[in-house]
Amino acid sequence: MDRTSVQIPPREMAAGYAALAPRGRPADIPALYDYQRRRDTLGHTLHTALAATTCLTLAAPTTIAQFGLVPVFFCTLIRAVGIHPFLGVFARSLMAKCLMLWAAWLALSLLWTPDLAQGIDELSDLRWALLPVCLWPVLDRRPLLVRAIAAGFLCALVVQGIHAAWPSLEIPGIRWPHDPDRNAGWWKPVVGGSMLTAALGLGLPAAVFGRGRERLAGLVFSALVAAGVLATGTRGAWLASATLVAIILAGALARALLRRREDGTRAWRPALIALAILAIAVAAAWLTVGPAIQRRFDRGVTEVRAAIHDRDFTSDTGARILMAWWAMEAVADHPLRGTGAGGYAAWVRAHLVEQGIDPASRHIHAHAHNAALHTAATLGLVGLAIAGSLVFIVLRAEWRRLPDTLAGLRPASDAAPACALLGLLLVSAFDSIHVNTQTSAMLFALLGLCHPSRPEPAHATQPDPTAGRTG
Repeated sequence: MDRTSVQIPPREMAAGYAALAPRGRPADIPALYDYQRRRDTLGHTLHTALAATTCLTLAAPTTIAQFGLVPVFFCTLIRAVGIHPFLGVFARSLMAKCLMLWAAWLALSLLWTPDLAQGIDELSDLRWALLPVCLWPVLDRRPLLVRAIAAGFLCALVVQGIHAAWPSLEIPGIRWPHDPDRNAGWWKPVVGGSMLTAALGLGLPAAVFGRGRERLAGLVFSALVAAGVLATGTRGAWLASATLVAIILAGALARALLRRREDGTRAWRPALIALAILAIAVAAAWLTVGPAIQRRFDRGVTEVRAAIHDRDFTSDTGARILMAWWAMEAVADHPLRGTGAGGYAAWVRAHLVEQGIDPASRHIHAHAHNAALHTAATLGLVGLAIAGSLVFIVLRAEWRRLPDTLAGLRPASDAAPACALLGLLLVSAFDSIHVNTQTSAMLFALLGLCHPSRPEPAHATQPDPTAGRTG
């Protein structure tokens, strides 16, 4: 370690960063990170360790995840004295501007929400929007952060395994207080399904596009996660995970056909191997908890039929269909500004009273179980446009990086956060991921890891000097 790094005054540090990130001109991102590693080695190392710890706790129970944010936040706050020009580069990015717009509109909507307490509760999830800021100074250690998230999920999968084995242990007085057909470990089943769908996205790129040990690790991780998704009994997560697998395998097969035309190689084999491993994992899960999966599937089919044919919305699935419909009615009633943060359930109750229906006769949840519909209902089309812009900015940048990943110029795991984010977006059709604490934390962490102007990893050889420039 460079011992002189701890003796540089914060003002001198800030001047060095400011010279590399002048206002009004593109910042030299690779040089900024190189300067940080050389001149503030201790600060960068400590920040990396705390950021990795935070990433490790993202898949932990809610209380642990909450505490996991605190150390890296205070580390960023303390270091801001010396690296504020560095943080200023993040603040000038389009991602940061969208995040600030989102926060401002969410806070402003409290002026017209019919349920201020619930609105403040939804506003409190904005604390996770600090994650992209806190991760920005150490994005040159991105592979380590991704591995830390994966390690956290492995811990959660171990707990799922213990949960599955617990009844056979027959320990008097100790039992798991969950539905016997739904094993989500320390999560609630719906949250567990959403989180594990994101985890599946972390493993699939390495499983399908990786090589050697990277591919083997990706295959094992993806197989374990696929079994975990099935065990949760969360049908929305089943559909989202299956769609995610189909998208990635379709991309792999398309690349294989292109390569075969170019050089005659059999690049389709990794995709088929990944598919076979996932099939084995699903089969193993079926042999273990097949009856529970079958019961959840049959119940879902029955509930959908009852909702469509008999207009019976008293079941879980029926209530979700009705909540989606109410969200669309709320958008029609307040198209631009919405009902206000936290105002969805209160608007539904008032709407039912207007129709002469007793709200107590309906299952009314705090959110619409669909991220896009809930956003539109509470924050209007303005809020939906801000959220859509943020997602578009990130996915567009990842799409532009994809050819280099497919060509082997970057490790396959470089696409892991983007695929995990895609998994969350797919499962958001069945869950309001931005108002649930744990999925919200994962969402903002993945957005931070997918920052369009992120640097190449610190260990990369001869990175493109223009790859990280911002406009």
